Amino acid sequence: MAARLAREHGGGERSWQRALTEARTQYEHSQDQDDEDDTGTAPQTAQPTP
Repeated sequence: MAARLAREHGGGERSWQRALTEARTQYEHSQDQDDEDDTGTAPQTAQPTP
């Protein structure tokens, strides 16, 4: 995929590979967040003790 993007849009294949890796990471993270929101188990932030 990275090689194809480099051919079609320019830039280095390695740059496209990094972009794809980052996009996948963000996508997976957003999917995890959606799953947690759907089940009501999203992590809660701790409140500081007074």
